[in-house]
Amino acid sequence: GIAGLGAGGWLVEIFFGNKFHEAGYLLGVVLWLLIPMMCGNAIWSVYMARGKYILPMISAAAGAVIFTAVFPWMVNKIGTTGAVVSAGIGMSCSASILIGVFAMSDALNLRRILLYPFSAVVAGLGVYYILDFLNTSAWISLPVCYAVFFSFIFIFDTVTPSERSVLAGMIRRKFISFRN
Repeated sequence: GIAGLGAGGWLVEIFFGNKFHEAGYLLGVVLWLLIPMMCGNAIWSVYMARGKYILPMISAAAGAVIFTAVFPWMVNKIGTTGAVVSAGIGMSCSASILIGVFAMSDALNLRRILLYPFSAVVAGLGVYYILDFLNTSAWISLPVCYAVFFSFIFIFDTVTPSERSVLAGMIRRKFISFRN
């Protein structure tokens, strides 16, 4: 998402021309929708596997109502980006309901799985917007943002050693299959 915000505009311009600059900016904003979507989808799948269908339906309905209520106001205030932001608000509402109820019913360490990664993202995004406000080049701001982001991930030990091992194995298999 940070890379999309920083480089989306000029990458889309390179490939599609100047007329698509706004689409490039929206690309960065749309990438942020993956966060609530994936969080909600993961918990949704757990409920479906357990045969509990009512709560996911209620959370989806609540997210749709919030989206519908916020959409006209957001589009009037910030234009096309408002449509994407209102979709993010609706998805976040739905995901928050599922995660909140799941956290109350199961042993779920919200600090480890939500707070620490969220803090890393907010820190990286905060640095990006500060550097953007200072009119810093994307070539400088993106590496700095990623350095802050990965520093927070390291400080909070967000990725466990077993997860690092799995990721390293996946990367090795992809690299080996790519070379062959």
